[in-house]
Amino acid sequence: MKPWEIISSETVFDTFWVKIHKHAVRLANGVELNDFYVIERRDFAVIFGLTPDNKVPLVRQYKHGVKDFLLELPAGFIEDNEDPALAARREFIEETGFQAQSCEPLGKLFVGPSNMKHTAYAYIARNAQDTGRQRLDQTEDIEVVLMPLDDVVQAVASGRINCMTSVAVTHLALAYLQNGNSGS
Repeated sequence: MKPWEIISSETVFDTFWVKIHKHAVRLANGVELNDFYVIERRDFAVIFGLTPDNKVPLVRQYKHGVKDFLLELPAGFIEDNEDPALAARREFIEETGFQAQSCEPLGKLFVGPSNMKHTAYAYIARNAQDTGRQRLDQTEDIEVVLMPLDDVVQAVASGRINCMTSVAVTHLALAYLQNGNSGS
C-alpha cells in the first residue's frame, strides 16, 4: 500500500474555525481525483473528569450543527503552540469550574480521518474539585451536570450521551480505570 500522491493543493476557504483545501490526488492504483476536499479544523482536548466520590462533571450546551442541546464531556480547542495536556486542564476548569489533581492522557482520536485533519486529545482528570467558578468564553452557554459514574455508563449505553468523542473518551476512561489505574 502507498499513500495518495498530492498533485496539487489549493486552499479554497480559510477562517479561524476551519480551512478547506482542494486537492488533486493520484491514488496508489493510478486513479486521479481532481476535487478531493480536506477539511482542517483546530485540534481539541476532551476531558473525562472524576470527583473523589466517583461523579463525572458533564456539560449540556447547544450545538448549532445538529440544532439541539447535547450532554457531553467538557472539551475545547487547543490554542496555537499550546500543550494538549495544559489545554485539557484549562478547558476543564473554564467549562465546568472543576479543577483536577491529576490529568492523565488516554490517547488521541482522529475525527473523520478520511477527509478531515482534526485530532481529539483525550484525558482523564481525577480527584476533581468544584471551584464554583466557570470561566466561559463569550460564545459559550454551558450548564454543568454532575452525574454518578454508573449513570454516565448508562447514559452512553442508552444514547442520552451521543456525541462521538464523548462516547469514545468515556470508553477509554472506563478501560483505563478497569486496568488498575484507579489511584490518584
